[in-house]
Amino acid sequence: MDNPIHSCSDTTCFKRLGTWNRALIARNLWDILSKRDTMWVRWVFDRYLGDGSFWTTRSTLGWSWTLRKMWNLRDAIRPFIRSVIGNGCSTNAWQDTWLACGPLVVLLSYRRIHASGFSVSTTVQQLLDTIDGWPPDWVARAPQLEGEVLPTLSEQPDSVQWVDVYGKPGSFSVSCAYASFDGVHQVVPWSKFVWFSGHIPKHAFCLWIACYKRHPTQDRMMNWKHDPPDWRCGLCGVCMDSHNHLFFECQFSSSVWNQIRINVDWTNAPSKWDDMVDLLATIPMRAVHLKQKLALAATVYALWRERNRRVFTDEKRNENRLIKEIMEDVLMRMAWKKLKKNTHQPDVDS
Repeated sequence: MDNPIHSCSDTTCFKRLGTWNRALIARNLWDILSKRDTMWVRWVFDRYLGDGSFWTTRSTLGWSWTLRKMWNLRDAIRPFIRSVIGNGCSTNAWQDTWLACGPLVVLLSYRRIHASGFSVSTTVQQLLDTIDGWPPDWVARAPQLEGEVLPTLSEQPDSVQWVDVYGKPGSFSVSCAYASFDGVHQVVPWSKFVWFSGHIPKHAFCLWIACYKRHPTQDRMMNWKHDPPDWRCGLCGVCMDSHNHLFFECQFSSSVWNQIRINVDWTNAPSKWDDMVDLLATIPMRAVHLKQKLALAATVYALWRERNRRVFTDEKRNENRLIKEIMEDVLMRMAWKKLKKNTHQPDVDS
């Protein structure tokens, strides 16, 4: 089955903090580019930019550390910024992206620009008032210009747009900037069985890690130590634990999972972890009841928690107690979902 492509602005994704921080900083740069009417933007123009270009003005040691770091992000946002030409007065002809082929400075050297009688600060309005079509030597230098239609000036002021990761222009938002910086990724086929409407966040998180086999099980920790100890599964004590062993081949976990399958009417569910992940990757979403999806995540969470409790403390709970706690979590969440539906309130995971 082909994996669809999605943007990581999806609410089911965990955000990369570094990328999220860049998206938040991009908000300030967007305010400057769009000349938002705020005291801070006016101060930046009065104190640092003046009539200079946003793209060419260099930061100096006299700038604050925060503003210098912000300025370093300009190259990252540049591919997503498009200028929409109105009167052409506030768009730099060379540095701003107002053509589909990108900034003119990438296609033409400043030497050629100066030879044509223009300066670094030439606006689109000044350029269009001077030329009647692309100069032949420019087209010879940059054949891409031949297909570019020069815009018609109007009385409207110029504006800027944010072009998202799919090439769709629109207004700026932090989430859109995050998606643009983070790019697109393959969606794992089992994602909807982890991040479904009504999931319990801590259970879903634990299940998500288990599906990737990233829990620090003993077989994985053995590779981190030069002289690994003689580990035994905290649930059964028979052998070293692993994802496959804990979910659900261990005698203890198998007993718990078998009873849970009966309780939620899912007796044909696999008892081996790899088979379970394969099933979730191929079975239609509607074929698994909410109670069953909640039960799977709750069981994985409870078994992993019980394993850690036994490894790091002297506490132990038997199968019956664990089964009772799992079913209480499942039934409580289902009752919560039903209440939300009956009162017509939107889902807000807690």
